[in-house]
Amino acid sequence: MVKALVTIEGVGHIFDPNLDIPSAARKHVRFILMQEFNPLNMIRDSALVLPEMLDVLRKSPLILTEGMRVLESDLKKPPAGPLNGLRGTLLAGFCLLAGAMILAFNGPWFIWGGLFIVAVLLAFRS
Repeated sequence: MVKALVTIEGVGHIFDPNLDIPSAARKHVRFILMQEFNPLNMIRDSALVLPEMLDVLRKSPLILTEGMRVLESDLKKPPAGPLNGLRGTLLAGFCLLAGAMILAFNGPWFIWGGLFIVAVLLAFRS
């Protein structure tokens, strides 16, 4: 926006060296700002939001208490180990590999099929 104003002022000075852009724009800028930040509109908008703000203020002790209770319960839980999901993943990989080997050696379809199903279920579970 500033670059555009400087460009307009430069072009205006080429056409009329006595042109004063800030004084010419002052009235229009004041009108736009008074429309945007009109104190009456701001008071009216604040009055519309006031009931909701009072409701939040009234409920804030309850909200803070509940938030603290959740934080305390999270602190009491033991931390999750970095290898918790590894057991299921390894077992799924073993079932998949065993099923592939049984399939490769023309084993019974219900065994390799069952191993594949178990592998998929374990993979999606972990």
